[in-house]
Amino acid sequence: MPVQTPEIEEKVEIDPEIWSEIQEERQVIVHCTFFNHYTEAMGIRVWKSTFLICDESGHRSALIRAFNIPYQPQWMWLYPAQSHTFTMVFEALPKGCTSFTFKEVIKESGAFIVSGIARNKKDVYKIRLD
Repeated sequence: MPVQTPEIEEKVEIDPEIWSEIQEERQVIVHCTFFNHYTEAMGIRVWKSTFLICDESGHRSALIRAFNIPYQPQWMWLYPAQSHTFTMVFEALPKGCTSFTFKEVIKESGAFIVSGIARNKKDVYKIRLD
């Protein structure tokens, strides 16, 4: 005869101070799609000097990690009419931030910039880079 064990509901309590720190360290996920509109192959890459900049305060949330795209100085080449999707993870935006700009801060032309991105509750975004 099988032994039945009673179901026990576990309640986990988290110290409010620790919970506050966890909430403060929320990361922002940005899924990016790039489409090569040109008639020739084109190289793309990301710079570690890519930020999310709060439109209200100017606060910069730094890039933590990029997936499926090389960092400068490496290149990924796309043929004409080819698209590529990659993901970037950033430090948290300030709590009061309602919109922000995605910006590569570089000293050459061709920087990725997307302005006026409306903040959402999940802090997960999809942007198109052209």
